[in-house]
Amino acid sequence: MTAMSKSKDQLATDAEKLRNRLSDAQAVVDDLTRKLRRIEGKLTGEPAKATGLDMLWKAAPPMARTRSSKFLCLKAWNRITESERPKFSDLMNSLRAWSRCWDWKKDGGMYVPGLDKWISERRFESVPEDTAGSAARKFETAPKPAVERTPEPDPDAPFDMDSLPASAADIAAAFAPLKSQFKSNR
Repeated sequence: MTAMSKSKDQLATDAEKLRNRLSDAQAVVDDLTRKLRRIEGKLTGEPAKATGLDMLWKAAPPMARTRSSKFLCLKAWNRITESERPKFSDLMNSLRAWSRCWDWKKDGGMYVPGLDKWISERRFESVPEDTAGSAARKFETAPKPAVERTPEPDPDAPFDMDSLPASAADIAAAFAPLKSQFKSNR
């Protein structure tokens, strides 16, 4: 490597670091602006305008919101250059497709990434192959047959005294066939 290529590599690295710092700073400014608009809206009585991020946040599954924050989403979004950003409608369609995906639905949404991670990894650029769940049906097992159980006695039903043995001799006679199966150590 020549000294010139090293310096170009170093400059490229420095430029990337500065872009990341700038996107972080822009996220802070955008977050503060959003908070200021909300407060001003409360003062004037006008409802705050919903931004694209607000609409994306509301459309995201609850687990994606739990694992992220609006500020982190803003940082991830600002790291994507404006020329590479998708249209908002494409972004929402992709999020809806991912929300219908079996991978995001199984185990109560256990495998849904945080919304900021979904943005930073640009998962909106690829739609899942299967949104209808046919992949899940491949692995599902047949339902187990229902086990027949004897009904529990109704505690409020009247007790049938005629079904009880009348004496100790009747009880001994009822258990006589079972007595031979068990050996006594007495």
